[in-house]
Amino acid sequence: MKAVTNGQLVLPERIIPSGTLVFDDERVIWAGDAAEYALPRQCEVIDAGGAYIVPGFIDIHCHGGGGFRCEEDPVSMAVHHLKHGTTSLLCSIAYGLDHQGFLNAVGRITDAWKNRQPGSIEGIHMEGPYMAPGYGARSKGRGIYPVVREEYEQIAEASSGCLRQWTFSPELDDLEEFADFARSRGIALAMGHSAAGPEDVLKFYRKGARIITHLFDATGCSTGRENRGGVRDPWFDECCMILEGMYAEVIPDQQGVHVRPQMLSMALKTMGEQYLCIITDATGEQVTEDGRDIRINEQGELSGSKMTMDMACRNFMNHTGADIRQVSRMASANPARALNIYDRTGSLEAGKQADFLITDQQLQPGRIFLRGEEIT
Repeated sequence: MKAVTNGQLVLPERIIPSGTLVFDDERVIWAGDAAEYALPRQCEVIDAGGAYIVPGFIDIHCHGGGGFRCEEDPVSMAVHHLKHGTTSLLCSIAYGLDHQGFLNAVGRITDAWKNRQPGSIEGIHMEGPYMAPGYGARSKGRGIYPVVREEYEQIAEASSGCLRQWTFSPELDDLEEFADFARSRGIALAMGHSAAGPEDVLKFYRKGARIITHLFDATGCSTGRENRGGVRDPWFDECCMILEGMYAEVIPDQQGVHVRPQMLSMALKTMGEQYLCIITDATGEQVTEDGRDIRINEQGELSGSKMTMDMACRNFMNHTGADIRQVSRMASANPARALNIYDRTGSLEAGKQADFLITDQQLQPGRIFLRGEEIT
C-alpha cells in the first residue's frame, strides 16, 4: 500500500486542501481529507509537498507525438504523451487511407493495446473515412468515401473491442446502419468535419451521437451562407451545442488558431465545464522544430497540433481564466464520461485506476503514476 499525502487533492467538484490518496494493486483505495483516514504503519508515504494531486490526462483525439504517428508506431507515440501526463490515450487514425491502410493501422494499435505497451493506450478513435469533402486538412477535391458495411465491420472486428470512438459527417448519405452498428458495439459516435444542419444533427443525436469533434474547427454553416439579409444561419457547431448531454472536444493551442480564445470562453460559458473535453489533435511533430504548437502541412493548411495535454491545459487556462479544478475536469473526467469509461478512470475515487499526477498550479507534471506505478 502507498499513499500520497500533504497535497491538494483535485476532484471534479472541489479541491481538498489537505488531501491524501491511498492506492495499491493498480487501484485507488481511498481519496479524501487527510484527517479522515489513518494510514497503516506499513504504508509507503509519498510527500506531495503541497502540490496538486490530479487525475491523469485523458486525450481522446491524438494522431501522434514525439515524431511518431499512431498508424505506424503507436507505442512510441503513447510513451511521448505519457511522459507529459496522458495516462489514457485514444490513437486517432486519420482519414485519407484506403481500407487496407485502415486495417493495418488498427492492427498495430490493437496489438499495443493488448500487450499494454506502454499501458496508456485506451483504444482507437477512427476519424473517418466517412467525412464531408471540404472540411479539414487535405480535404479539397477529396471524394466521398463509400459506406460499405463489410468494410466497417472488418475494421471493428480487427480492433478486438478497443475501437472506442468513431467520427463521421452526419450530412452524408447511407450512414444510418453504420451508426446503429457502431452503437451496438459500444463505440462512441462523434460528429465532425461537417456543415450539417439541425435535421441531420438531430437524426444522429437520436441514434446516440454525443461527441462534437473539435468544436469550431473544420466546420461550416448549415446552408453554406453565414448571413442572409442580416439574419445569421446556424453553423454545425451550434446545431450540436444546443442538444442536451453533448460533449465537445476543443483544441486550445497557444495562439488561438484552432479555436479563438473568445470562442473557447463562449463554449465554456454556454456548454459548461461538465461538457468540454480538452484534446491535443497532435500529429507527431515536435514544438522545438519551429517554436509553435500548431502544425501547418505542406499545402499550407492547419493540420493538427504539436501539443501534449499539459500544454493544452495551460493554454486553456490562459485563454479563458479557468482554474486548475475546471481544467482538470475537462482533461480527465469529461473525456472519460464521453467514452463511457468513467466507472474506472477519469477521477480519483476508490476502485478506479490509480492514474494520477503530482503537479504545480499550471498542471506541469512533476511525478506521473500509471496504474499505481511511477513513470520515470
